[in-house]
Amino acid sequence: MNILYKYFSLENSEKLRRVKDILENNSIFLSSPSTFNDPFDCKAQYVFKTDNKDEITNGILKGLTKKYPERKIEDLQKVAFDLANSKDQQNILSKEATLKLSDNINKLGIFCLSSKMDNILLWAHYADEHRGICIGYDRAKQGIDIAKKVIYGKDYPKVDILKLGEKEYVKTLVDLTVFTKSEDWIYEDEYRIACYDVRDRLQRMQENTIKEIYLGLKMIENKEAILDIIQKMKNKPKVFQMRSKEDKFELYPEETII
Repeated sequence: MNILYKYFSLENSEKLRRVKDILENNSIFLSSPSTFNDPFDCKAQYVFKTDNKDEITNGILKGLTKKYPERKIEDLQKVAFDLANSKDQQNILSKEATLKLSDNINKLGIFCLSSKMDNILLWAHYADEHRGICIGYDRAKQGIDIAKKVIYGKDYPKVDILKLGEKEYVKTLVDLTVFTKSEDWIYEDEYRIACYDVRDRLQRMQENTIKEIYLGLKMIENKEAILDIIQKMKNKPKVFQMRSKEDKFELYPEETII
């Protein structure tokens, strides 16, 4: 079975309540990118992918006519020509596009997963220093099956400013932005689900989507509460206690009967 994993902290009552909702409702929580811990996440570089002044002028003019349909074409042509021949103005356009996309990106709902349930750093960073839990979702189930693998690199993805007005390009640029991260995060082996029209950030999945639950190595305080919730689940997942190997810097899961 193909499983993708999500780490959860239980460090306060709000986070414990959210995990309780997720387990009881067989659901996922779609976060806004504005809450992510990486300030470089969901960023892009806006560029003119051509040096041809006529192409730049025509591209800018196309965008201006859509934005200002009431303006005379002659006036817009002059504005487009001036913008195409001024590096300073192009830089301003780039900055405006960056701010606009950032606002739109933060309205998305994103669910971040990993292919790993035994990564020491993931437990430390996202599961309250091994005191939280890790939930395994069935990747074949509807909703989880749309998860895409994150691409890692050194550079921001490049977005063509001249194509921003094209409806079919919008999804391309969002995908470029959402599914690209710095190579410093490659150890996470991350997958993401991105939803573009989020009304409720807590989204219910198909029954039996949650297949496995892993209890953190240092989990003590909330263990009984979590086990009690699991015991009441209609489709009980397998439960594992994370253990540390005696001779290696590694974790391993030990199945627990509840």
